Amino acid sequence: MAKLRNQPLTSTEIARYLSAQDDFALEMQVYSLALSHGYEASHGGTYEDPVTKKPRQYDIRANTSREDHRIDLAIECKSLKSSYPIVVSRIPRMASEAYHQVVCSLKRERGPFYTHDLTPSETLRIENQAGSPMYPEQGLVGKSTVQIGISDKGEFVSGDAEVYDKWSQALASLAELASDACWYRDTSESGFHLTALFPVLVVPDGTLWVADYDISGKLLAEPHVVEETTIFMGREYWSAGSGSYNVSHLHVCTLAGIDGFMHLFRSSDNAWERLFPMKEVLERLTEA
Repeated sequence: MAKLRNQPLTSTEIARYLSAQDDFALEMQVYSLALSHGYEASHGGTYEDPVTKKPRQYDIRANTSREDHRIDLAIECKSLKSSYPIVVSRIPRMASEAYHQVVCSLKRERGPFYTHDLTPSETLRIENQAGSPMYPEQGLVGKSTVQIGISDKGEFVSGDAEVYDKWSQALASLAELASDACWYRDTSESGFHLTALFPVLVVPDGTLWVADYDISGKLLAEPHVVEETTIFMGREYWSAGSGSYNVSHLHVCTLAGIDGFMHLFRSSDNAWERLFPMKEVLERLTEA
């Protein structure tokens, strides 16, 4: 930590910090967007970290539902500067990475899917189905992140600790949401309830860059600014009912990007069909 000067801050200095670097202002913008799109949302609650078992505070949680289908977002915000943006390096997505999982909460008392044990749910892996997959094979996906800036001396400065901490918080926050999803069957009319869960990192507009490579490592084009991208996680690290829940991708969005992402699931039937391909889901549950 840099050495601090030995005099009180002024109101002008605090206001200058809040206008330039404060995560809270970005959180409030995202929270307001969620409410404006009709999501149920909460801001600044606490949860138990699944690894440390210590209480932590999340930035935003938001959800939206259609009948027995639900989408949960665990959102963390980081107020970056355009002079020190995040750069995501992407390559074509492999077939083994082209999937997502949903939590299926099952009713044992009635309905077509009776289970004989006490587990309230199953986790279903939705592969890269034909048509319009959620995470298509060969689509560009992030594999590395770094923040890049230039010092007063003209030298490159880089790091990823602050951004890493934020997106790891989004993953930790999602663990509790996945556990809660095991019990949504209690509100189901059909005998089962499906939940898709997304960890999301939001940064200010103009601070999210991508550098795209082919599989040999050749840069495909000049790095450029985007509103949204994904990073492959493939992280299986908590129990959800009778199986582990696997987070396949982290979404990184600017403020404009999260606005579009939230709008998509309030306006597009196709987006819900990509998340919950019911023919495949019913076949999988029947097999189980």
